[in-house]
Amino acid sequence: MSYFETMMAATVNVHRLRRLTLNLISSFIHLHLLLLQTIPFPQAMLFPQTNEDATIFSPFSAFFHRPSS
Repeated sequence: MSYFETMMAATVNVHRLRRLTLNLISSFIHLHLLLLQTIPFPQAMLFPQTNEDATIFSPFSAFFHRPSS
């Protein structure tokens, strides 16, 4: 194989790999969006109505939680 043929084959392989990677990422995003639509989501997590809701779903609530006395 000549140098030119080798470079062409390498270029084709790089393009195939790039296309495969983009397809995988795209599929992952679509699957993720599908799952988000199908899994029932606690509404309070997205739109906390009360202080209690905001505290329950806060990522820091475990650190700052005071036991009720």
